[in-house]
Amino acid sequence: MATAEELTNEILNIKTLNRNEVFLRFMATKSVHWAYEKEWRCLDQKRPTDNGDHEICAIHPEEIEAIYLGCRMPENNKWAIADCVRSKLNHVKIFEAKQHSEKYQLVFCEREKSVERIAEKAVLV
Repeated sequence: MATAEELTNEILNIKTLNRNEVFLRFMATKSVHWAYEKEWRCLDQKRPTDNGDHEICAIHPEEIEAIYLGCRMPENNKWAIADCVRSKLNHVKIFEAKQHSEKYQLVFCEREKSVERIAEKAVLV
């Protein structure tokens, strides 16, 4: 026999949320308007034996072609990522988002991986 709460939920078509299902739908769904980004998302569910909130999964360095930095990311974080890429993933390109001057859109420009390289280009100009 159903409880009063179960009957009310059935009549009102109220369903309990499955947090895992909501999370996966949120993370795995993307509007077709962003299809040009060709973004890859790697998701894996937490297992009962996992410790903490997340687990770091290994990927092969040659699988990474580029890293895209947001336009509001602090500059010191951008340089920290660039230093890491320069020392460990030199084949990876870094792109930085900039706000378009006339439109509501982002423009991605390739970013140098070192201050020295920026200085070299400045001398050449």
